[in-house]
Amino acid sequence: MVDWLLWILAWFVGVFGWLLRIFTWLLRTLTWLLRTLTWLLRILAWLLRIFEWLLRTLTWLLRTLTWLLRILTWLLRMLSRLLRILTCFSENRDNSAEANG
Repeated sequence: MVDWLLWILAWFVGVFGWLLRIFTWLLRTLTWLLRTLTWLLRILAWLLRIFEWLLRTLTWLLRTLTWLLRILTWLLRMLSRLLRILTCFSENRDNSAEANG
């Protein structure tokens, strides 16, 4: 009777040992996966920071270009008005020269 009890106890200890080994292996695998995921997330965060910097730089460049285009547009309008005024004066001189003729 004692032999059977010892055999059953030994069997439970063996099964518990195997279950403990499997659980340890699962924990090690989970730890490795979490470390890998942590590194991947760090790399992703780094890439996102670079992307954010690029977008901010592009935004700044586009704003600067917009202001430069507004200034250029204003200068071209002023030049157009000036040319219109000079053209009118030139036509008036030509007309008055022909009239005085």
